Amino acid sequence: MNWFKNSRALGVAFLMAMSLAFSASAADTGTIKGKVVKDGAGVAGASVKVFPAGGGKKDAPTAAPAEKGKSKQVAEAKTGADGTFTISDVPAGEYLVRTQVDKTWMGRQKVSLKAGATEEVTLTLKEGKGGGKKKQPK
Repeated sequence: MNWFKNSRALGVAFLMAMSLAFSASAADTGTIKGKVVKDGAGVAGASVKVFPAGGGKKDAPTAAPAEKGKSKQVAEAKTGADGTFTISDVPAGEYLVRTQVDKTWMGRQKVSLKAGATEEVTLTLKEGKGGGKKKQPK
C-alpha cells in the first residue's frame, strides 16, 4: 500500500511539473493567422514564411545564426483551400511575414508578436515584387 501511495504522489508531481513547463514555454510564444489574397480571392497552397524583421541581426529571435546577408526563417505554413493559414508557437518578437507565388507574385507584412497573442495579417499578392521574371503573355 505504501508503494502505491508513493508512486501515485510521484506521478502527480511529474504531471504538475510537465504542465508548468508547457505553460511557461507557451507563454513566450504567439500565433500568426492570416490570409493570402489575389484580386480579392484566397490563394490555396501558397507558402507563407516568417523571418526576423531585423534581417538576421543579433537581437532578432532566431533558432540559429543567420548566414551572412540572409535572414534565418523562423516558421512556415501552407495556405488552405480558402487561402488562410495559422502558424503557432512563434517566439514573441518583430517579424516579416511573406509569401511568393509562381516567382512573380509576392505579398509581405511586418508583424509585432507579443507573448500569448494572436496577430492577424492579410498578404495581398502584387505582381513583379518577388524578384522573379514576369511571365510573358502567350
